[in-house]
Amino acid sequence: MNDLHDNIVFRVHESSMETDWYQPKGPVTQKQFLDYFDSINWKEIFWTEWVNETCNPISLEAFNTTTSTYFRISICPNTHTSFQFLIALGKHGERGNTNVNRIVKLYCTSKDSPEGVIRLTKLFFSGNLKELEMRLRKLTFMNEINDVYWNLE
Repeated sequence: MNDLHDNIVFRVHESSMETDWYQPKGPVTQKQFLDYFDSINWKEIFWTEWVNETCNPISLEAFNTTTSTYFRISICPNTHTSFQFLIALGKHGERGNTNVNRIVKLYCTSKDSPEGVIRLTKLFFSGNLKELEMRLRKLTFMNEINDVYWNLE
């Protein structure tokens, strides 16, 4: 299988960045995206954010430039002793050179296990959006929002 996806680009929001700002990383393969995901100590980041009450955790985003569909992974509280992954799937439209307006559906995984997130990521990269949406509907639906995220220049 050719893992090169010229039409999928990657952005990351680090906790140290201003809220809603992303650093573009360029074209990405499924393997590169998942390697980056695996390199993050999600538990440490969550508890650092929780203790500091900053609520600005890391987010990884893959964006398909052909379908204008994006897939985002982040974290949020589950209980006061655990976190869960937050998955966003949405469409967007450009508004100028650096910001994006999107309609986004947010889903919570109800656990901190990465296995389900990895399966969802593989569905996004394979282009199987119907299966991805079906699996997301089995998760806890959090909200549908209209948001704006900015690229760092």
